[in-house]
Amino acid sequence: MVCLNEDQRRKDAADRKAIVEHLREQLKQGDKELIGNKGYRKYLLAGAGERFALDEAKVKEEARYDGKWVLQTDLADEPKIIALA
Repeated sequence: MVCLNEDQRRKDAADRKAIVEHLREQLKQGDKELIGNKGYRKYLLAGAGERFALDEAKVKEEARYDGKWVLQTDLADEPKIIALA
């Protein structure tokens, strides 16, 4: 069962936006120290030579999962009841 939490969706989007904005600024100054940052690394794309660039496709793909979570159960109750529990 796939569930959506609107509050978490907004938080996820805001967090990603802050990371991407900061990453864009950091890329202008130099990118070598960025690869060690796990939060940044998933949005980096290896560019020509030793430079990195922002992976816009990855940013867009990650947005699809904002606020979503999966709940696996073998209970026979209504999905809404299970998710609220």
